[in-house]
Amino acid sequence: AGGAAGGAELPSERYSSRVAVATLLKASPEAEGKEVVVCGWVKTNRSQKKLCFMSINDGSCQANLQLVLEKDKLDPAAWEAAKGAGNGAAVRVAGALKLSPKEGQQWELPVGSIEIVGPSDGGSYPIPPAKINLETLRGLTHMRPRTGVMGAVMRVRNALAYATHTFFQQAGFMYVHAPLITGADCEGAGEMFQVTTLDLAKPLPQSAG
Repeated sequence: AGGAAGGAELPSERYSSRVAVATLLKASPEAEGKEVVVCGWVKTNRSQKKLCFMSINDGSCQANLQLVLEKDKLDPAAWEAAKGAGNGAAVRVAGALKLSPKEGQQWELPVGSIEIVGPSDGGSYPIPPAKINLETLRGLTHMRPRTGVMGAVMRVRNALAYATHTFFQQAGFMYVHAPLITGADCEGAGEMFQVTTLDLAKPLPQSAG
């Protein structure tokens, strides 16, 4: 999903009205002011007296999108919900895309409305905003895809697998799932197929002693 070529057009995702973060970050300056709906998981959330700076990621790319929330432009319930959105919370926001004044960051999204789709207590969320030790990730198998390092690894693997399959497909090969020869006898599969160099019609040789 996402990753469309940059331009003023901001196509939404298939079967959804949301626009991928990857699509927004590649947009040309002509896209400024366009109303978009974005969904994602909160990576960081810094709240001040009347401002809240939140970064989200939807998995479409490695980079995050910064959201800017102003207390005076949101209803009180939405503002309190936004301030309390911890790391890992799932949010759906709408707003008009704006060129960011911050160096090294092209876009930001001033938020007109926000919905907390899935709340998260940032204090107990197992993946911290800072860098996490790989050994620690071994015990958080179901959460690993949310981290930047695992996202990078999966993108490299995806690119390599895609290039390999494309090469062989264009060369006329067909992708086949061949049976695996293994010593494991799972669910009685060894009774259906056997791979051996022995003549099973004859008694099996016995070792001396």
